[in-house]
Amino acid sequence: MEMKDLGYFIARLRKKKNLTQKALSEIVDVSSTTISRIENGNYSGLAIDKICFIFEKLGYDPSGLHVFQIGFKEQENINKREKIRELIGDKKYTEAAAAIKKLEKDIDFMQNDFNRQHLLLSQAKLMDYLDAGEVPSPIIYELLIKAIKITSPMFEEYRIKHFLFSIEEIRIIDDIAMYHYQNKEIDLSIRILKDLKASLDNNYIDDYFISTFYPNIFNCMAEIIMEKGEYANAITLCNEGIKICKKFKDFYTLPNLLFIKARCLANEKDESCKEVLKEAYYMAKGFGKVTFVEWLKSYAQDRLGITLE
Repeated sequence: MEMKDLGYFIARLRKKKNLTQKALSEIVDVSSTTISRIENGNYSGLAIDKICFIFEKLGYDPSGLHVFQIGFKEQENINKREKIRELIGDKKYTEAAAAIKKLEKDIDFMQNDFNRQHLLLSQAKLMDYLDAGEVPSPIIYELLIKAIKITSPMFEEYRIKHFLFSIEEIRIIDDIAMYHYQNKEIDLSIRILKDLKASLDNNYIDDYFISTFYPNIFNCMAEIIMEKGEYANAITLCNEGIKICKKFKDFYTLPNLLFIKARCLANEKDESCKEVLKEAYYMAKGFGKVTFVEWLKSYAQDRLGITLE
């Protein structure tokens, strides 16, 4: 697809969702005149972030279009956001905190809504990882709500299934659900995840959203429901998640789902739990998930009396 065709594609996506230009403009926080201009191929004055955001809100991953000519400054901002995500993922929390603090003082960086949203989400994640208490700090929740309201100011937890969400907003909602779970609000956590899946079912049309977010949603729901002792329901969720993982070759989340399924089977005295656990172990080992591999080995030895090598 060429750059000039993006507006036509956005118009098609909008009409497929039965949205007027005015309705879409309210969702993405621009004027209806701007939407009309975009659909007619005029993108002057619009940042690439904003055009990508519009695509995501319409349920389409724009990264596969390969038509955006990203400027140096925009690419630099993307790199800064990804660097923080990478530092937190690698558990380099001190470095991540220092990077966040530095960017908070960068006036140009902080003028961009998507940059500010990412920093708030990163701060919440960092605080969650560093929080040693059994109950998470309410500041984490405040950061997450503040983050999502930057781009969805009308957001309410009880209306999740009625919203269109961007990729970053989906990540935020996932963290909101886990906050409630850690805060012992089990039913609320499950409802949020179910509503998020309903939003994805209703609004997203490409494989990217399914392969990226569904496995994690099933993983979170299965773990929470397992904690409630509803093992059969948790196994059903695991099986759905495992099927998606295998279809889209998401071998990173797959070991987690297999481990939850194995624990549920063990709690139901089903001997097949051992084979499922072994599959999770070899999958995790093959992808270098060192800490997770040690958890699996400990569980196998302590709970099932078997040694994984």
